[in-house]
Amino acid sequence: MEETIKQFFVIVGFSMEVPQTFPELLQWFVYILIALMLVLAVFRLIGSICSGFISFGNMGK
Repeated sequence: MEETIKQFFVIVGFSMEVPQTFPELLQWFVYILIALMLVLAVFRLIGSICSGFISFGNMGK
């Protein structure tokens, strides 16, 4: 699990440094939320594309 989190930080472009002040923490938190929303949006898009292909394949039945 730790390796997965490290890879997520590397992909998103964050450093693994702990925020030192409250404004840095807020900025870090907002970046994490935006990155998670982007990841969820990509998975939702992939899911809808797969669902469309499955629905298209069942049209002839």
